[in-house]
Amino acid sequence: MSRVDEKPPAGLSRRARAVWRDVLRDYSLESRHLTVLESALRTLDRLDAARAIVDRDGMIVAGSKGQVRPHPMLAVERDCRISLARLWRELDLDGASAPDARLPRVG
Repeated sequence: MSRVDEKPPAGLSRRARAVWRDVLRDYSLESRHLTVLESALRTLDRLDAARAIVDRDGMIVAGSKGQVRPHPMLAVERDCRISLARLWRELDLDGASAPDARLPRVG
């Protein structure tokens, strides 16, 4: 079976399954990359779920004592965005790794 015909992993959203098919159609991936792609797409689904909750509830929620606080899903959304960016970079679908944009460590 060619990679293009490989079915998306179970449990992915419609959007993530479409991305899976598009990536396998457009790129030749090794088996190890499929694991990274699956992780990226599960992260995308989690990001979308967190965004939907924030969209429904708003960015500000009441804390246990009625205080105003940021919605906890904002942190989930942020973490998913960071993770997703790293996973896409690891896949290196364009074939030329972009320079590492992080600042160099001191010490």
